[in-house]
Amino acid sequence: MLVDELCGYYAVQPAAKTGLVKRYDPLTSVDKVATFLTEVGPRRGSVKLGRVLSMARDQSGSPAESRAAHLLELPPIRGGNDLPIVAMNDSLLVARADGLLAPCSERVRKPDILLLAPDEDRPRVTPFRAVALDYQGGYHRDPLQEGRDINRRNELLACDIKDYEIASEHATDLDYLDWLVGRIRRDLGIERGRVRPEREAARRARREALHKQLLAADGLHWTNRSEPLVMRGAGSQADA
Repeated sequence: MLVDELCGYYAVQPAAKTGLVKRYDPLTSVDKVATFLTEVGPRRGSVKLGRVLSMARDQSGSPAESRAAHLLELPPIRGGNDLPIVAMNDSLLVARADGLLAPCSERVRKPDILLLAPDEDRPRVTPFRAVALDYQGGYHRDPLQEGRDINRRNELLACDIKDYEIASEHATDLDYLDWLVGRIRRDLGIERGRVRPEREAARRARREALHKQLLAADGLHWTNRSEPLVMRGAGSQADA
């Protein structure tokens, strides 16, 4: 989660109204950190950081996006769902829903998370070539923004991209997220192999553990120690 933040479009900031500030450009990237590790050679923590880089993501827009990405993409042995993500906050050129009234007939959309259907020929229930997953923050509740979000969903659908949205109440509900993963698999034609009940129970336990760890690492509180690390100002934010 910390590497995602350094390589993403946000910074956790307790003094900010929402607890986050946006960056125009990431501070670094996963590739740059990997190059740095190679250049500095063995150091305390370098092996652990190297392992983390294989799971970290560039261009995340928020901690919630990072959590969703890891739950989707990590292998089952680590508590994930083994669904490869092709992009986060990358630009897609789509036809404007209001193109007849606008000077330009196209615009750029940037789904939070994008997953593609496999290239192999296989039967699919629906014809979607991709699925987008977007986290809906508080500003999406604004009536004006709701209309913009409808345009956004329709423009992506017109490109055969199904856009799912999740809010904070969904992100903390593992049962809901498991249901959503099932729908994404269906939409992309990605079959889930049959698993024995005892193995499925073990996978569920790992998903629960990963989900709990991701929620705990909120950018302020790092609890993977007997004495949790807390960012300066985190207490005042919680009191507010």
